[in-house]
Amino acid sequence: MQIIELTFLIFALASLDNQCARDGVVNRQSISATPSPSPSAGYIKQRQVLQGEVDIIQNAINRESLKLKIGNLKDTASTGAKEIRMWIGFGILVPRIFIYRELNGKQEAFFITAKASGKRGQIAMPQFSLRPPASGWNEFAEFMKNHGIDSPMKLSLDEQYAPDPDEEAIAIEIKSHGKYELVFYTLSTKSDNGQKALEVCRRIEQEFGILMGCGER
Repeated sequence: MQIIELTFLIFALASLDNQCARDGVVNRQSISATPSPSPSAGYIKQRQVLQGEVDIIQNAINRESLKLKIGNLKDTASTGAKEIRMWIGFGILVPRIFIYRELNGKQEAFFITAKASGKRGQIAMPQFSLRPPASGWNEFAEFMKNHGIDSPMKLSLDEQYAPDPDEEAIAIEIKSHGKYELVFYTLSTKSDNGQKALEVCRRIEQEFGILMGCGER
């Protein structure tokens, strides 16, 4: 009986890893150290819970992308361009989205945020084209790369991701040459990778003169 249970646990873990790879989410090998040959039920449960959070964030991004008419980055056709989207939201406030694109040596950036519309009590979510960053495109791109935001992604998910329902999160999507990756953190994250993501968010605010709402250092 013990052999049958162990075989079932290993099969379940392999199925979860395959599902992550198919969904285009960050490879779990970058999320944690290689598991022991005999993973415990608690270890598998933890991974299942984290994958559930990945699905929740991915679905939220999909819904907002369709609503904002910017297309779902995960499903967009490959054009050879690199595109990075940083989302702040998923709590009780409307999302703020920074978009960076790079194609054939040309770089551009956009910002989507709430703005009062002409009708009382209603808001719009227009997309603004941003001026070049204060430090220049090359230095800004290098800063992101040095903080792990590049393809392939150098950041990994929080093992202990446990958001409060009202707490906002930061999510970073990257698609480059057809490869899609996603990481996300609560704004109260204490992890090293989460802090790197927030540092880039604050740098974006400084470089482009926008308000993302990524919190104080």
